[in-house]
Amino acid sequence: MHALRAGGLRPKRYRCLEIFLKSLEGKGGSLRIYKDGEDMREYPAGDVRYTLHRIPLENDSEYKLELLDCEVSIAYLSESEDMMDTGVRFLEYVTDEMRQNKAGCGEGGLECTSLPEGTGNWTEIQDLGAWYDTPNREQYHFNAYKNWINDPNGLCYYKGYYHLYYQANPHSQEWDVMYWGHAASKDLLHWVHLPYTLQPQEEILADGILLHRVLENIAGNALRYARKEIGFDFSLEGNYLSIAVTDDGEGFPQEVLRRKERFFLTPGEGGHMGIGLAVSRLLCIKHGGSLKLENSPDGAEVTVKIAVKRREKIGLQIVSEHTET
Repeated sequence: MHALRAGGLRPKRYRCLEIFLKSLEGKGGSLRIYKDGEDMREYPAGDVRYTLHRIPLENDSEYKLELLDCEVSIAYLSESEDMMDTGVRFLEYVTDEMRQNKAGCGEGGLECTSLPEGTGNWTEIQDLGAWYDTPNREQYHFNAYKNWINDPNGLCYYKGYYHLYYQANPHSQEWDVMYWGHAASKDLLHWVHLPYTLQPQEEILADGILLHRVLENIAGNALRYARKEIGFDFSLEGNYLSIAVTDDGEGFPQEVLRRKERFFLTPGEGGHMGIGLAVSRLLCIKHGGSLKLENSPDGAEVTVKIAVKRREKIGLQIVSEHTET
């Protein structure tokens, strides 16, 4: 088991810890939080996607956090009485090794202290100005605390504050399934970060036609190019349903295999690839899976993996990890 144990966290004026958790590959991870060294609560991490937990805190208590076989994308303290003026308080996990190597310490308001071997600290980012003051940061326009941000949405003015909602991926520096971030300002120049407002919903992302749509596309592609035979192979690999479809045709053009992620050829190039497989690949990726193209001595092979949940007496459900509110 992979575990990260954190030193004491005293929330002071904040009443909630909001934290995004995802299990390490092939593991069933979780967060354990200890209150005053005794009372322990455990929160499961998402299997495929990050799960948001909103954990109530008491101001006069000390908390210790333990990450078991999981990782954190963003964590912050929220629900203070003056949050509209001061915003959330972001947390970064800093180990003693990082402090000794000066990695992540001394910049962005991080204050690192000596820690027992094998532990770390959830350090509050006290100075967001220093956090943003880097050559790679936009210094004039609003920025997310970290990772991907794109279109603004839901702009409004309410009770003395301008509100900015924006599409964001808090988990990586690339476009993905979108969340709505939230910020507020009194003058449109100075902004504070507020909690993420909207998260992807399972009933939207994981509709029942996903598997049918992917199978239709990859089977149709094989049928188009097969000489006599098409093969299907289904298997379960942990939390993934794997489907391999083969045909005895001429196989994928080498140009398609070299392009990898750039799937379909331009008109006139011909070949084995079309927009159907490109769409199938996108659907798989957005549900925590993948689509792979290969040639074999007998023809072409397309292998897709889609994240699933096992349900007793019900079978398999296609999923995109939902969030808890």
